[in-house]
Amino acid sequence: MSQVIANLLTNAAKYTPSGGRIKLSATADNGRAVITIRDNGIGIPAEMQSDVFRLFAQIGDHRERSQGGLGIGLALVKQLVELHGGSVSASSEGADQGSVFTVQIPLTAAPDEITPAEQSAEPAANTSRRLKVLVIDDNPIIADTMGMLLEDIGHEFEAVHNGRGALDAARNYRPDAILLDIGLPDMDGYEVCRALRHDHLFEHTTIIAQTGWGQDKDKELAKEAGFDFHLTKPVPLADLQRILSDVLPRE
Repeated sequence: MSQVIANLLTNAAKYTPSGGRIKLSATADNGRAVITIRDNGIGIPAEMQSDVFRLFAQIGDHRERSQGGLGIGLALVKQLVELHGGSVSASSEGADQGSVFTVQIPLTAAPDEITPAEQSAEPAANTSRRLKVLVIDDNPIIADTMGMLLEDIGHEFEAVHNGRGALDAARNYRPDAILLDIGLPDMDGYEVCRALRHDHLFEHTTIIAQTGWGQDKDKELAKEAGFDFHLTKPVPLADLQRILSDVLPRE
C-alpha cells in the first residue's frame, strides 16, 4: 500500500503546477478504508477518465508535463489495490479542475497476539522453496515494486536497470529465476536473454519476459530469444507465483 500511495502522490505532483495543492486523506467507512488523493492540477478530460489506469495511458494534451515514462504507475496502482481486494477510481470535473483518486480496500480485524513459538515457526514455512530472483527493469519503481511482491510471497531479489549490468549481476548473484524486461536502454531483453542462454550457468535457468507488449508476435519473439515464459505488464502476481512454484533452487 505504501507503493500505491507513493505512485498516486507522484502522479498528482506531475500534473499539478508549481504552487498547487495536493491533499491526502483517509477514513473508515462500512468496513473499508477509503484513501483519497485530491489535487488542483490540470485535471483529466472526460474521455480519458475511464482509461487512466490502462497500461501506457497518459493524458493526451499534457504529455510534456509527465516528465517521461510510459504511464505504468497508475496501471500498477490498480493491480496492487486489486491484490488487496480493493478498487481504485479517478474523477475530474475537466481541464484545469484538478483530479481525485479514491482507493477503497477492506479493513481487517487486528490479529490475535502471536506467541514467540508461532513467530519462530512462521518463517520456516516460507523458506523451504525460497528462490533468488534477478529483476531486470530500467524503471527503478517497477523493479523495486516487483521485488517487494517477490518478498511478500517468500522469495528474495536483486534488481538491476540495464542489460549489460544484468549480465554481470546474473553471474555474481546466481539467480534461480530471472524476470527480464524487454525494453532496456542498451541491450534489449531479447539480446540479454540470448547472451544468458549462451552462458552455461544459465542454460536451464527460468527466464521470464516482463513487457508492455503482449501480442502473439511479441510472445513468439520472446520464445525465439530463449524465454521460458512471457508476462505482460503489470505482471499478474498469481501468474508469476504459479511459474515460480515449479522452479527449483540451485544446488
